[in-house]
Amino acid sequence: MKRSVEAARARDATWKSAAEMISVGIKQNGYADYLLLHAPTLANLQISYIQEMVNACGGNKTQAAKVLGIDRRTLYRMLDRSSNGHG
Repeated sequence: MKRSVEAARARDATWKSAAEMISVGIKQNGYADYLLLHAPTLANLQISYIQEMVNACGGNKTQAAKVLGIDRRTLYRMLDRSSNGHG
């Protein structure tokens, strides 16, 4: 349970950091230019988030899947696709 709480806190911090970075970039560089040059794709955000949850769960993919609210097999499929370059 403690790891789940820590994982949830890490998740919130990650998304807040990403939102802050985008907000600052937009103000400094202009919306369209910043998004075209720097904003991560949804696929990149998804796999980064999944990998962060696996790390936060000490590498335990079953626990990470529970924290993410997805089936363990789905987690493995997503990780496999990303490692094969299919986003």
